[in-house]
Amino acid sequence: MRVTANGHMRRSAAEWRGLIERYRQSGLEDEDKLCHRTEFAKPIVEAFFTWLEQTLTTQVLLPSNPFTHAARYALEREPALRVLLDYPNVPLDTNHLERAIRAIALDDGTGCSAGRRSARSMWASCRA
Repeated sequence: MRVTANGHMRRSAAEWRGLIERYRQSGLEDEDKLCHRTEFAKPIVEAFFTWLEQTLTTQVLLPSNPFTHAARYALEREPALRVLLDYPNVPLDTNHLERAIRAIALDDGTGCSAGRRSARSMWASCRA
C-alpha cells in the first residue's frame, strides 16, 4: 500500500507543480484561465479523487491509518477542493499566503520571537 500511495502521490504532485508553473508563466485572463484549468487541472483533480475512492474501497486499511484519515478528509471536502475548477480567480495553491503568515504563526507570544517585528508589520498591513 505505501509504495502505491507514495508513487501515485509523487506523480500527482509533479504534475500539479508543472501545471502551476505553466499557469503562472501564461499570464491568462479569466476566461482563458478557466479553459486552461478545464483542460489541464481537471484531469489531475479527477484522477486524484478517483484514486482516493478506489484505494479506500479496495485496500484493507485500518480506521486508525493516517492515510485513511487523510483520504476521508479530502473526500469529505471534495466539493470545496474542486472550486478552483469553476472559478478562475481562486489560486491553484496558497503558498504565497502561507509564506505571508509564517512569521505570525512562528511568533510564540513572549516578545522574544526573532520574527516578531516582521509579524507585527505584516499583520498591520493585512488589516489595513
